[in-house]
Amino acid sequence: MVSPFKVHPVCLNGAKKMAEKVTVIVPVFNEAAALPSVLKPLVSWRNQDKAGRALVVVNDGSIDRTAEVARSLGVKVIPSDSKQGRNIGKAEAFIAGAKQARANKSDVLVTLDADLLNVTPKKVNQLVEQLSRLNVNMVTGKVYPTAKRGFFPKLLRGLNLAFWSKPILKEHSGQRAIKMRALSQLFNNNPKWLSALRGYGLEAGLNSLIKKAAFFPRGGKVLFNSQPSFRKGKKGLKRQVTQTYVLFDEWDAKARELRRQRKRARRGRR
Repeated sequence: MVSPFKVHPVCLNGAKKMAEKVTVIVPVFNEAAALPSVLKPLVSWRNQDKAGRALVVVNDGSIDRTAEVARSLGVKVIPSDSKQGRNIGKAEAFIAGAKQARANKSDVLVTLDADLLNVTPKKVNQLVEQLSRLNVNMVTGKVYPTAKRGFFPKLLRGLNLAFWSKPILKEHSGQRAIKMRALSQLFNNNPKWLSALRGYGLEAGLNSLIKKAAFFPRGGKVLFNSQPSFRKGKKGLKRQVTQTYVLFDEWDAKARELRRQRKRARRGRR
């Protein structure tokens, strides 16, 4: 009897091969020093199934050796600004990466930050598998900033992460798996999508635009460690999220008013 449940085929070496085609993108800006630690395990993940997996670094106008380091590891590099090679922001890098994933005919897009310290092929697979397990369009991984360098922080890093370190808020986690069909409005150049992602923060925009998302899902959390620095600071990140939600509320109010005006206009014609 044939089972009604879909199972993943298993490779001869025992590793699971995902049924979906997956593209992982890593948006970068001057990350030459950090790239090897995040790209080497991702290259290993890609090589497990080259036909169904792709790895792309999106170079957002780096002026250091970022692109050279990525290519030396056998990773495809594309620019976020294809015309002038400028630094135009993480959102534009994400959009360029998403378009590359569509060109690859991928089913799932995974985006990871360049400053992660403990990426493994297993964690990438876990992010992707949660989309099907939870029947959602987007899942996020939980990120903990690491302790600073030095003997004592290094000795107690595990305890620090387990008991004292607070995770980055769900709105700010850049580690995500997204079903490509959930990005159809982005590929259609929907002005609401483009305005939200470009002007008000990539992560906060995705949180509001993509329906059916799971943030740090119970029973399947994927944990990452990142560099301790925050470029924007926690207050700046929270302010950015608040601005995004205010913008969406304004758009919704305008849309409701427009619908009321059209309804009154139709009644007037009668």
